[in-house]
Amino acid sequence: MTRPARIGLVLFGVGDLTGGGGAERFFADLFAAYEHSASRRAHELWLICDASAVSRLREIGRLPESPRIVDLSAVGGNRLAMMQAMWQFASGTHFDLLHLTLALPRHLPWLWLSAWRRPRAAVTLNVNDYEVAARMHTAPAPLGLDLAWRTYRAYFRARALDGVMAWYRNLISAIEGLSRRPPVLRAIRHCFVDTARFRPAGTKENLVVHAGRLVAVKRPMLYLDAIAEARRRNPAALAAWRFVLLGKGPLEAALRAHSSALGLDDLLQFDFAADTSHLFSRAKLFVSTQDHENFTSLSMLEAMACGNAILARDVGQTADFVREGTNGLLVREATPGALADGLLRMLGDEATLASYGAQSRRITLEEHCAENLLEEFDQFWRDVLAQRR
Repeated sequence: MTRPARIGLVLFGVGDLTGGGGAERFFADLFAAYEHSASRRAHELWLICDASAVSRLREIGRLPESPRIVDLSAVGGNRLAMMQAMWQFASGTHFDLLHLTLALPRHLPWLWLSAWRRPRAAVTLNVNDYEVAARMHTAPAPLGLDLAWRTYRAYFRARALDGVMAWYRNLISAIEGLSRRPPVLRAIRHCFVDTARFRPAGTKENLVVHAGRLVAVKRPMLYLDAIAEARRRNPAALAAWRFVLLGKGPLEAALRAHSSALGLDDLLQFDFAADTSHLFSRAKLFVSTQDHENFTSLSMLEAMACGNAILARDVGQTADFVREGTNGLLVREATPGALADGLLRMLGDEATLASYGAQSRRITLEEHCAENLLEEFDQFWRDVLAQRR
C-alpha cells in the first residue's frame, strides 16, 4: 500500500492576533481540524512554523499540542537558517508538498532556487489578501501596494509554484495571465470555524458587535456614524441595546474621540479579546462595514456560528455568507443612512433576528463547515500531486 502524501502547511510571519489575523487563525484551525479527522483524510498534514507562530496562536487558544508541529526555531532561530531548512524540505525527501499559507518575501529565494532541483516537493500558495484581489487588474500597482504587488508577481512567475488556492474567484484569471507555467488554480468555495467552541449562549443579550482590526479599510467610522444616525431618527429603538467595537489598531484614538463627539459614550463600548467566543455567543447582531470583501471573514463566520444575524455591506463575495432575508441583510450603499436603515429594521424585529440567527448557525453546521472545507483542500492537493506525476 502506498503511503499517504506528506503535506507541510507553512505558517510564518504571525503577529499580534488579539486584534485580528483571520488568515493565521484560519490555518491553525485547519491544521487542528485535519488532526481531529486524520483517520478519514487523504494526506498526512504537518505544520511548519516558528516559535513566534506557536506562542501567538496558543495565546488565543488556537493551536493544540501535536507531534506533527515542526518548529524551525530549533535550527537557529534566524531567517537564513530557516530558509536553509525550507530548502531542505523542498528537496522532496521530507515532504511531498509544501503549502505556503502567506505570500512572504522570505520564501522566495528557496522557492526560485527549487525550480531546478530534482527531486523536489510540490509547492502551493494560498492567496488571502482581498485588497490585492480587488486591485490586481490595476496597473501600475496603487500607492502602498507596490511591495505586495511585486511579491505576488514574483510568486506567480516562479517556476516551482505548482498550485494556487485563492480565497477569491476574481483572482483566478489575473493569476493565469501572470504565471510562467500553468499551475493548478482553485478558488475556495467554503470556509469553516470550530462550531463546538463558537456556539450560541443559552440566553442572548441585546448586543450588537462590529469586529476587526481598526484600520481604514474596515470602515469602523461608518459603524459609529450609522449608530448615531439611527439614534437620531429613533432613540427609543436603540435604548435597550448595547453596541461593541471589538478590535485594536491605529485608528483607535481617533475612533474614541469620534465616539465622544457623536455622544455615543453611553451606548458604545470599545473592547478587544483574545477569545471572542464569549462575546459573540451572547450577541444577537454582527455588523460588517468593510470595503471590498466579507468572504472569508473569520469574525463574521464565528459570529454566525454563535447564532448572530448579519448586517453587512454587499461587497465582493459577501453573499456566499449572508443570504438576503435568510440570515441577514445586505447594505448596497456605504453611507451612515443606509446602514442606519438596516440597523433600525433589525433591532425592531426580535422574531426576525432570532430566525436569522438560527439560519446563520445552520449555515456553519451544514455548508461552511470543516468537512466541506477539508475535502476542498484534499482535492486541491491531490490534483497538484497528480499533475506533478
